[in-house]
Amino acid sequence: MSSSWRIRELVELDAILDAADAVCSWGFPRAISQPEIASGLWFRMGHGVVFWFEAFQSDAPDSAFIHLCVDPNARSRWPVRRWHIAAQVIAELMGARWLVASPCSGAILDYALRLGWRAVGEFIAYPLGGSGFGEHRSDFQQGRMEGAEESRDELL
Repeated sequence: MSSSWRIRELVELDAILDAADAVCSWGFPRAISQPEIASGLWFRMGHGVVFWFEAFQSDAPDSAFIHLCVDPNARSRWPVRRWHIAAQVIAELMGARWLVASPCSGAILDYALRLGWRAVGEFIAYPLGGSGFGEHRSDFQQGRMEGAEESRDELL
């Protein structure tokens, strides 16, 4: 694998601001908030991928909320599975039992479902550390999205 997809945490404010600017220029669907910049954990994967975790939320303390944006020029060639494993490990090291993302649709949703994500209410979620969807009811599920797991067929 090429070293051009190396993952690194962004700790300098200038690097985080550059990443946030890149995300906006790549078509992220909303503005990046100041609290996300100030308190999020930001990462780059090569030059074409930026992802960040929001600060933990009190109503879902076992869930790591993640955002991802890929440069349009890299979308057909970036190592998705490598990123997915890295995001899981980082979230587990943060103490999370769930990786949670905003909803997506079409081909992106289909691919996320093939990677093991599930629709849970208005979000998609991935169980970490072998927690599985049926093994426990997390604060994430109980407080935010109780009983909203849907099959792939119901989503498409």
